[in-house]
Amino acid sequence: MRMKQTQWQEVIDLNLTGVYLCLQAAVKIMMKKKTGRIVNISSVVGKIGNPGQVNYASAKAGVIGMTMATAKEVGSRVRTGIQRCPGV
Repeated sequence: MRMKQTQWQEVIDLNLTGVYLCLQAAVKIMMKKKTGRIVNISSVVGKIGNPGQVNYASAKAGVIGMTMATAKEVGSRVRTGIQRCPGV
């Protein structure tokens, strides 16, 4: 919890916002084609946390939630997500 805000933001931007932007672009194509698959890679840290990595744990937990929410949002119209959490 002693990290600088820039350290927080860099990890969130890369590991959460980056996944969101890729997911958004992929879903747009998938909706047109009415098919496709998304594989998001998260981490066990997103489920159980890790000391000194609150930024990383938060981002990976966000990816887990984002994958599940996206599957519910567009799953009835296209095949959507598979999620992997290495270490689980």
